[in-house]
Amino acid sequence: VVNLKKGQFLAPDDMARAIEKVLHSAVSNAEAIARHCQPGDFIWAHDYHLMYVAQALRDGGMPKKLSGLGFFLHIPFPPYDIFAKLPQQHRLMRALLEFDLLGFQTRRDLRNFLQCVRRVVSDAEVLPSSGLQRIRSGGREIRAGSFPIGIDFESFEKGAASEEVAQRARKLRAAFPSCQLMLGVTTRSPRRPSRWPHARSRPRRDRRCSHSRVPRRSRSSSRTRASPWTSLLSFAP
Repeated sequence: VVNLKKGQFLAPDDMARAIEKVLHSAVSNAEAIARHCQPGDFIWAHDYHLMYVAQALRDGGMPKKLSGLGFFLHIPFPPYDIFAKLPQQHRLMRALLEFDLLGFQTRRDLRNFLQCVRRVVSDAEVLPSSGLQRIRSGGREIRAGSFPIGIDFESFEKGAASEEVAQRARKLRAAFPSCQLMLGVTTRSPRRPSRWPHARSRPRRDRRCSHSRVPRRSRSSSRTRASPWTSLLSFAP
């Protein structure tokens, strides 16, 4: 919703407008899903900015029978003592419980979520289960589990051992002697460069290289990126 620098705080009025934008986005996504989904489709929403999609779909009346609504959170879910500081905690938990299946990265995230369900949603019941956790709320049964995300390790290992990669690595080391080569991966979309104005305005430090060229024993960066939960909590009283 918003990106806050360290030490910045968001006023309640600004946060209320930001939340309304999230809700408006959820409605827009729900309308797009309703237009394009087919009977039997399984809708899988990803990450925190789509937490309200299932609620928007159910409130709007899904025109076609879906096989299920799933959600996966790509960031850690906070423990209750942090989550409790959110002014709209009950509204958010109700929205999440409109999904049929909720996925989290780790067992700790799952435990934190279940703890918040017990503390925030009084009429929800966490049922004993040995596999996927089951939650009964509003006459429905919701499943929740931890699904750690990984990569196709064998494919990456095989690719790294290929001669093509080895040749490329030798060329890079020869081009930048006595340097540490650093690789960064970002989710920046090429269709929306305006979100990252610094990406084009920052001058290159070495015109020979489009990568970050960091000499040995150089300065270290202390920049950190706050999580979305930090941004949400920064306005709370």
